[in-house]
Amino acid sequence: MGQSRIQSASLPWSGLVATVGTLLVSATLMLAPMREAGAQAGDTHIVFSETLYDLEGTDRSREYIEFANLGTQDWDPHNCWIYRWAANEAGLVEDQVMIQIAGDGAKNLKPIPPGGVLLVEWGRPDADSDYAAKEAPNVFGTGRPSSPPFQTNDLQDRMAIALFAPQSSAPASPSADPTFGGATMLAYYVQGNINRNDGTADALGASIGLKRAVALGLWDDYVAVPSGFDWCSALRWPASAPGHSVPANIGRRWSDYYLTHYGLADQSSATRSCLT
Repeated sequence: MGQSRIQSASLPWSGLVATVGTLLVSATLMLAPMREAGAQAGDTHIVFSETLYDLEGTDRSREYIEFANLGTQDWDPHNCWIYRWAANEAGLVEDQVMIQIAGDGAKNLKPIPPGGVLLVEWGRPDADSDYAAKEAPNVFGTGRPSSPPFQTNDLQDRMAIALFAPQSSAPASPSADPTFGGATMLAYYVQGNINRNDGTADALGASIGLKRAVALGLWDDYVAVPSGFDWCSALRWPASAPGHSVPANIGRRWSDYYLTHYGLADQSSATRSCLT
C-alpha cells in the first residue's frame, strides 16, 4: 500500500483540509475490502497454507491441500465447502469441483485451534488402490466420488481453490455466477500462469472466483502464486510477537507463498512408492 506524505507548513488551511479530506476518503476506500473480508470471514482468519500437486508419475492419492487457522478462536470446518478450478498440462480446463467437508472423510475431524491446520487429503481414501486416509482430528479425506467428478490428476500446476462457510447446499460455481451465489468465502488461493491480464481484461478472472476474492479483500491482486511441477507451494508462516494478532492481509497475497522441497520425500517415479 502506497503512503502519502504532506507538508502542512506549505499548505494553506483550505488546502490542508482538502488534502486531509482526500486522505480520509482514500483510507476509507482502501480499508473497505479489508472490512468486507472481515465480515465474510467472521472472527477467524483462515488462509490457504500449503499444497502438493502435479507430481511426476501417478498423482492419484498423493496430493493434498491445507488450510491454516491464523485467528484467535477455534475454527470448525464441518460442512464448509471447498471449490477447485484447474487446467491440466495441455491447457484444458477440468471439471470444476465443489465438495463439502462432511461424511466419512470428516468423521474424526475436530475444531482447528489457532495456529493449527486442516489437512485435506485429495482423493483419499481410494478403495480401488487401497490408499487409506490418515485418521487424525485435523484430517479430511475427500474420497473419490463420481459426483462431483474427480479426475486422476485433480490438483494441478494451474489451479484456484476457495473455501466457503457452512451452508446446506453447494455454492454456485463462478462460471455460472461470479459471486458463488452470495456464499460466504473464507479463503482464496490461485497459482500457475495467471496474471493481471487474465484476471482483469479476460473473463477468466470472474470464472475462477478471482474477481470475487479481490472484491472481498481475500486476495490482493490479479496475480497467481508461482508454481512448479514436483514442488510444494507453501505459506510463509508469520511469526507475530507474543500477544499480537496475525495481520489480516497474511495469506491474502501471492507474495506470501513460495515453492519448497523442505520436508518432502523424493518425488521421483523411482521412489514415489514410499508416499503411498
